[in-house]
Amino acid sequence: MLLALAHPDAARAQSPPPPAQLSTGSSPGGDEIPPPPPEAPATPADSSPPPDQTTVPASTPAPSPLQTRWEPFDREAARAADGSLKVCSTLVFPLTFIPGVGDIVGTVGDWLCIIPAALAVDYTGAFHGGRESHTWQPALALVLKKAFETVLDTPIVVVTLGVLVSGVVTGTALAIYADLPLTLVSAGVVGVTLGGYLILKGARDGIGDLIFEVVYGGLTEDVDGAELASVQQDALLKPGVSGIPAGFGMVATVAGSKPTFDWKYAVPVLGPLWRAEAHAKGIREHVRRYAHEVLLVDKKDLSTMDSVSEALATTQGYAFSAAHLTLGTAVVLFGSGLVLSVTDDPQRNDNDFAAETLGVFGLTMAVVGGAAVVVGIAADRLQPVLVPVAWAAAE
Repeated sequence: MLLALAHPDAARAQSPPPPAQLSTGSSPGGDEIPPPPPEAPATPADSSPPPDQTTVPASTPAPSPLQTRWEPFDREAARAADGSLKVCSTLVFPLTFIPGVGDIVGTVGDWLCIIPAALAVDYTGAFHGGRESHTWQPALALVLKKAFETVLDTPIVVVTLGVLVSGVVTGTALAIYADLPLTLVSAGVVGVTLGGYLILKGARDGIGDLIFEVVYGGLTEDVDGAELASVQQDALLKPGVSGIPAGFGMVATVAGSKPTFDWKYAVPVLGPLWRAEAHAKGIREHVRRYAHEVLLVDKKDLSTMDSVSEALATTQGYAFSAAHLTLGTAVVLFGSGLVLSVTDDPQRNDNDFAAETLGVFGLTMAVVGGAAVVVGIAADRLQPVLVPVAWAAAE
């Protein structure tokens, strides 16, 4: 304070300039520095979204990208339907052997299988096909498919029995009046009956699948974006299935993993082997896909499951290949014996022994061929049972 009184200039130097001097001053040349322009008044923040954004109402589901599309989808939908129906048919089949009530319960249960089959197809369409699929659409297609196959069941059995009866009557007449060996006639009857039944049943199944694909494809439409998201949101089943539906779906996946038609599968003897190889490959791929994309579960080691599937498919392939070979041999032996019998001299009967021998071997081959068909069918029916068990036991 004393210093300030003694030196007034020093006091002025230490004191801050007046407010006016903070904003003004002099340039080295003596000119005054103009004050800075006043700041623009703050404007309230605009709460509206940028022009490139839109507001999605909370009630509208956001567009959902389709999960992995299963191609060709029409065939994949038919697999889901066919596999589900086979699971239920296998479960209720033992009931058909119970007289009276058992047969009725088995038939009703077989038709009720349409419900889980329709749910399986609906899920496949919503999450792996981009289809605007509601449960009634696959259900209607399944009813038509099932009705067609059921209607043809009786005619197939009737035709097969008719062929068998007419073959027995005709063969007996030929054996008595044309002096044909009875074993030779029997070989022809067994071979024709078994072959006719397999052909009719295969044609029925193929036409049934075609009916389902045409009806289901005609009732549903492709959707994407928000519409697809809405379909997936409304679906009864969603990815991450567990419990009984998961087990049912796994069994149906294996049951429906049939290779698509290829003309090379019709090649005698070798065709069943090629088909068995494709069947085993299809099961491996479809089970892994189902577990990863539907169950959301990935197993580390599925070598045991692959071995089980490969063994059953190989057994089926070799069994049907053996059936082709033995039944074909039976036809050749039957034809050869028939020629010998027809061309034999009635007075000398030189060819009787040879024709009889050919008939015996032909009948034996026909019986062996029928047994091979049974083994092949059994191996095929065991796939949906043992493969899911092996998958469940894997780590």
